[in-house]
Amino acid sequence: MTGRHGAVDLNAEVAEHLRGTVAAMNPDAAVVAEHCHDATADLRRGAWDATMNYSGFMRPAWQWFAAPGTGARYFDAPVTIPSRTGGEVAATMRDFLAGVPWRVAARNWNLLSTHDTARIRTITGSPERQRAAAALLYTYPGVPFVFAGDEGGLAGVNGEHARVPMPWHDIDSGGPRWDGATHATYRELGRLRADSCALRHGGLRWVYAGDDALVFLRECPHERLAVLIARDACGPVTVGLGPGVRRLETLYGELDARHGVDNGLGRITLRTEGPAAQVWRLT
Repeated sequence: MTGRHGAVDLNAEVAEHLRGTVAAMNPDAAVVAEHCHDATADLRRGAWDATMNYSGFMRPAWQWFAAPGTGARYFDAPVTIPSRTGGEVAATMRDFLAGVPWRVAARNWNLLSTHDTARIRTITGSPERQRAAAALLYTYPGVPFVFAGDEGGLAGVNGEHARVPMPWHDIDSGGPRWDGATHATYRELGRLRADSCALRHGGLRWVYAGDDALVFLRECPHERLAVLIARDACGPVTVGLGPGVRRLETLYGELDARHGVDNGLGRITLRTEGPAAQVWRLT
């Protein structure tokens, strides 16, 4: 957002100068911009390698996962967080993803909380919903950005509240301010992403977007994955994953998936009693 004030907009000149300086110092360095609003026009110019993805990821994720009556607001704006369906959220994320080059989309920092916002535990209102949100963070195209303490379930209603010191004693001792189960989930999701070519480099195809559940595919030449994210109880939902799919190997989650194998139709029927996330390898 540098170089902008009122009617003055010198951001493009700043970006060009900064990019040239960084490239002269280190051609392999990346330049990541902080932009709290719609950054698509700036990112298409090519000077920024990526941005903190508030509009294309954090805001729609909050709108889907937010618990009723959370009281948290966007950057302390005088409006509460609206509630959106999965279909509306998927459409928003798809539009923003389509608005930038893929090289940018694959590098964008996807956020659930930052030092300027409420924490995702406060937004979701429960460990289970936060863990489902974390699964979306780690399986969506881009780079997962974890604000210090989110992995342990720390709460905060605004940026100042989120900046309180880390509860180091509770982390070491397993005290009440540190959610060890949520920390274990983040570690498991990190390992999953590190081990998956499709999650790091693959494309994205939406295959289902209901009120309370999203299903999408992450695909690369070496691997095909199906991802289910549910914010609440849903199902049964039957989803077609494409012809030729005969088997699903569970990589993450504990849901039982019944999928049709007749003629390789690749149909899967899903049901969950609450917030959940699941990742399967398709073969």
